[in-house]
Amino acid sequence: MRPSSDTKRKASEKTPLLPAANEVLADVDAYLKALALQLTEEEQKAVQLDTHAPAMDIVKDEVKRTMTLFVPLILTIVMEQLPDNITMMMIGHSDPEHSTEILAAMGLAGLFQMLFVSGVTNGLGAALDTVCSQAFGGKRYVEMWLAAQAGVIMSAIIVPILAVIFLNGAVILRALGQDPSIAETAWMFLFLITLSLPLNLIFVVQKCVLHAQNITVPLAVASALSYVVSLPAAYALGFWTPLGYFGIAASAIINCLVKVLVLIPVIMRNPVYRDSWPGWKPREAAKMLSKISRLGFSSMLMVTFQLLGFPMVSTLVGYLPNPAVAITANSIFIQVVVFSIAPMTAFCIAGTIRMGNALGAGQSRRAALTSRVIVALCAATALVGMIVVLVAANPLTRAFTTDPDAVEVTTGLLHHVGIVIPLLGITYGIQSIFRACGEQWLCAKLNFVFVLALGGPLGMLFATQLNGGITGLWVGNCLSALGFILGAGVWLYRISWDEMAHNARINTHLADPATKA
Repeated sequence: MRPSSDTKRKASEKTPLLPAANEVLADVDAYLKALALQLTEEEQKAVQLDTHAPAMDIVKDEVKRTMTLFVPLILTIVMEQLPDNITMMMIGHSDPEHSTEILAAMGLAGLFQMLFVSGVTNGLGAALDTVCSQAFGGKRYVEMWLAAQAGVIMSAIIVPILAVIFLNGAVILRALGQDPSIAETAWMFLFLITLSLPLNLIFVVQKCVLHAQNITVPLAVASALSYVVSLPAAYALGFWTPLGYFGIAASAIINCLVKVLVLIPVIMRNPVYRDSWPGWKPREAAKMLSKISRLGFSSMLMVTFQLLGFPMVSTLVGYLPNPAVAITANSIFIQVVVFSIAPMTAFCIAGTIRMGNALGAGQSRRAALTSRVIVALCAATALVGMIVVLVAANPLTRAFTTDPDAVEVTTGLLHHVGIVIPLLGITYGIQSIFRACGEQWLCAKLNFVFVLALGGPLGMLFATQLNGGITGLWVGNCLSALGFILGAGVWLYRISWDEMAHNARINTHLADPATKA
């Protein structure tokens, strides 16, 4: 494998994400490129084997490895999402007389969570998955731990900023024209989300370190244990105390705490941790923070722009006739869709891990074949998910609410725009490739163009000018996903996997500490 160009590289995500603690050569690019070519004997053998192996053998091997990762990952994701769905059902039945208004407030709080918390946690997770997976694949274990420490520092910076936004959530919602009483109820949910923020971010860092090492079973166990503890707590707080729906929502904090506590001994007993943990080095981590934060920022934009399609629809729904019913229907629809695409989320993570490991080890052909495997698995699984949702639309809706108007609107929405599930599934598969290659900035730009510049206006056109209502808003979202698939497909057709592997080798090399400027 050789460099694709002799042109001097500009500062970007492709510059080294993992700088040395000491000063490096003035011509650091040339030095790191030389290091990137220095494969170990074991790595050279692996590259040669992949080069001469039949493509189908590699595909079968990667399908097997991906499915080994997938099973615990999907259990983890289900255990993370299922309590939210069950909690929403409990809240809907805790006060039947006001269930529509409470669920509408929960939906608005969920809008904030999806836009800010999900964007930040998924963005940070995508950045750390990229760096840690590539570092582990290239056997740069110290760099992997320093990247994790940089993630902790980033989390400490992010929490106060998000707390200010969330604690002023009611004011923001009223300014956006939402019903004042619903906005006040939403603030109570936002307050609880604020309390859980630090735990959520710590869990993200823990997950990424384990993901990079292809360790996923403890994550499933941690999520299952949190499920066992938090759901009984939710029921007790909601139905046996005066807290009601507020107590049910507060159980999410217990859920996060249990997961974090369970994973601490798992990481500390890990052989890689025992052999290579450098100790807490905030100075070294801080020195690499500026570069890794650029990848983290682009990852956050990538995820945020992708997720903006949901909050955009949720915001616009509030301006439709009978907003309480429309918001409730939209909230239930989003819950069902998010749960349906959970398997694709697992494949996306597994794909990032496997492609990142391969690129970090210099195995460009394996990474290329793995990318096709992941997209195919996402597309097939999403299609099955859509069929299940279409068949079970009515009972799924009634599990959340018994309001006849909300049931009718939600069921119709699932039937008319359920196609969004396979479209989102394919986009998840493609985005795992962007993440593994460290090309989150390009993905963010594509998401901005298609989700915001295209999806939003099209949704408004169908909803208002063509009288499509809430269904029209989601048709615009579907078209934006289709546009992203086509745009990303052009990039995939032109991609050089040798160049991606070379960039990954650069990203995971430290300059020689003995070298002085």
